[in-house]
Amino acid sequence: MTTASLVTRIARLAPLLLLLLHFAPLEAAYGQKKKEKLDEDFEDFEEVCPYTKGELELERKLGYVRVGLIPWRGTSDSSVVRENCGGVPMIFVETEHFRIGSSLLPYRIPNDKEERARLKEEIGRLADKLGKLKAPKREIDPWLRLHLFAQRAEEQYQQFLDDWGVTPETFAKQGANLGFPDKYLLLVCQRKSEFGRYIKIYENSDLEYSYRTGWFGEGMITAGNFEAIAENWKDEKDMPLDSMFTCMITASIGANFIDGWNGNMFRAPAWLTYGYVHLSQKRFDPRWPVYDGRTNIYGKDRDKTEWQPRVSNLVKNDFYASTEKMFEWSKYDDMNQRDHLIAWSRLDYLLNECEGDSAAFLTAICPTSSGISTEPVETRKARQTKALAEHFGLTPAELDEAWAKWVKKTYAKK
Repeated sequence: MTTASLVTRIARLAPLLLLLLHFAPLEAAYGQKKKEKLDEDFEDFEEVCPYTKGELELERKLGYVRVGLIPWRGTSDSSVVRENCGGVPMIFVETEHFRIGSSLLPYRIPNDKEERARLKEEIGRLADKLGKLKAPKREIDPWLRLHLFAQRAEEQYQQFLDDWGVTPETFAKQGANLGFPDKYLLLVCQRKSEFGRYIKIYENSDLEYSYRTGWFGEGMITAGNFEAIAENWKDEKDMPLDSMFTCMITASIGANFIDGWNGNMFRAPAWLTYGYVHLSQKRFDPRWPVYDGRTNIYGKDRDKTEWQPRVSNLVKNDFYASTEKMFEWSKYDDMNQRDHLIAWSRLDYLLNECEGDSAAFLTAICPTSSGISTEPVETRKARQTKALAEHFGLTPAELDEAWAKWVKKTYAKK
């Protein structure tokens, strides 16, 4: 089983565990606190941000509510999280919609034109907020890496609102964070060790790459570790590892936005979750798709990452799953790689080309969860078919026809 499918299976089975997790007491700190033994890599961690100098006005300009000691989940705060992760240096910020912890070490900027250009642009936007910030040429320090992930997370949150046409008023009564009362948690770890400790203690999981889940009436978490990505490219000095890692984090955050919407807690249709995952991460860097049905997600075959020509060929040869069939998918394992391409393309068409009420459609096909439930296939299909008719004025067959016509007209051909 691939890591991606295992991550997805855990996420899709999460409702079976959520009630237990919700009522379970938070684990105590992992072992007795020991004297920290830091290796030389950690010398680059500065206690105070070198860009804000701890000045409240500059922190507010970056959109931070708190920096340093922040609440986490339940009675746990950032100091407990840090200790449970092994006492490694970690820095934390709280934004409008996220609580973010990072143990990321300095990152050497590779000789990759796309990544270098993107980082320069992202850092430039941070500089606009702070008034000044000289973009580094060789290395990004831990604080700058944290600021970048905070900026990316909040921008992705706003993009979700824009994509679906929803406003805070839509979900304010349920909670200020897309309907959750608690903010989204984001943990970006440098090494597998601190990531592993966290998800073992808090989630009783032993995954190696990334983890996401949520809790009824609380919020959701995305966690990932950089080392698990980087170790696959030991001989590739100029690989854009920041882009690869961020694509994974972006995909997981996007999946949580869908799988938490309307309190559905992982009952959203699989095509919707993964279609939106691909829309989200392809905006960031289309070269490194994740959770897309491939066995080897680290291949360098660009033909596999340029999706428009592939979808165009599938449509040309009438070799793709129909919308009616797509409505049957309930989990990651129901979808092959072609299905991921089709889900991505159809969702792109619905959101950006179709006349309709995307916000109402989203809510209609993400049923509020009332506990552990496994729905019959026909129930899922009927719900989605009804929502498509009511909010886009289309039958599944009509969507197939309109989408295929759009693909033939729009997508580049091989």
